[in-house]
Order: sequence, then structure tokens, then C-alpha cells
Amino acid sequence: MIPINNTDPVLLEELEKARRDWHYSVRQLDFAQEDFVECAVQRINSALAQYLTLLKQAKKCGLTAWDLPLKPLSIETESVHGQGSSITDTAELNQTK
Repeated sequence: MIPINNTDPVLLEELEKARRDWHYSVRQLDFAQEDFVECAVQRINSALAQYLTLLKQAKKCGLTAWDLPLKPLSIETESVHGQGSSITDTAELNQTK
């Protein structure tokens, strides 16, 4: 796994493992016998709690899903009268003023 933004690679590995464990727990519920449904639900909740805790830790370390900061967009939706829709970068709008 490639470290992102100098984040601890162990944290990234644990985060990915927790995500996989959570998804695996959800799939196990599909195959749980009636007597084990409650146990399967507890495993899902436990795995999700661990995943969310690691996500919070990653956020504190500055880990993001994108390498570059996101820019806000100005969105104009299509009107009832058939006007075209457009998405304009707000930085472009500020430069033209």
C-alpha cells in the first residue's frame, strides 16, 4: 500500500483491513442461520465501529480521498424553458469580474 500524504502506512493497512472486515461481516449476515443472526449483527456493529474509529484517526492525520484540495463549483440547473445547464468553476467567475 502506498502512503498518502505521509500518513502512517500501518494506519492505512489497518483501515483497509477494517473496511474489508466490515464488508465481510455484512455478507456473513446473508448466510447466518436463525440462531446466529444476533451474533452476525453484533459483528457488523463491532466491525463498523472499528472502521469508523480508524477513519476518524486517519482524518486527524490529514488523510483525504483526494490528493488535491477540492474547488467549489457553481452549478446552474436546466430551467423549464429549455435553457442549457452549465457547471462553472468559481475561480473562473472571479477572474472574469
